[in-house]
Amino acid sequence: MTQKAKLGMLLVLVGILVSINVLRRSSPAAATPEREAARVPAGTRAGVLAFPDSLLEIARRDPTKGVSSGPRRNIFEYAAQAASVPAQAAATAAAPPAAAPPRPAPVRFYGFVESSAGGKRQVFLTDGDEIYVAAEGDVILKRYRLARVRNESVEVEDLVGNQRWVVSLEQP
Repeated sequence: MTQKAKLGMLLVLVGILVSINVLRRSSPAAATPEREAARVPAGTRAGVLAFPDSLLEIARRDPTKGVSSGPRRNIFEYAAQAASVPAQAAATAAAPPAAAPPRPAPVRFYGFVESSAGGKRQVFLTDGDEIYVAAEGDVILKRYRLARVRNESVEVEDLVGNQRWVVSLEQP
């Protein structure tokens, strides 16, 4: 047998297989209940990949089933604001403004030393840049007076703004 004859026979066999496969898929009579029951489970046929039945069921479902046909809106257009928004804005505008929180103390208290002669206490304060050594009644930064010095706190008084702070002892 020549190569041309072999090639011709191979093409005829492939053509027959393709036509059988097409006829099998297109005829609804081929899928009888007996055939469905005798069907080999998915993925068990030798050499043939098959999808699991659950995937096939998902593919057969109607994608529009259970979807409500409610009102449609264009997602690229802004919706009109509800009328209740201005009522809420008026309620918040009528409320009195909250008082501003008090300013933090201008200095931090890091410790004190008590002299053995006279018992006068000197405190160590810092504003972040400089360290100040002062006693009760002294003025620092030309604005703040130390009103009272205790073991665990210092009372600082603002001479310009009439404000007072009690600064607790901090551990560095």
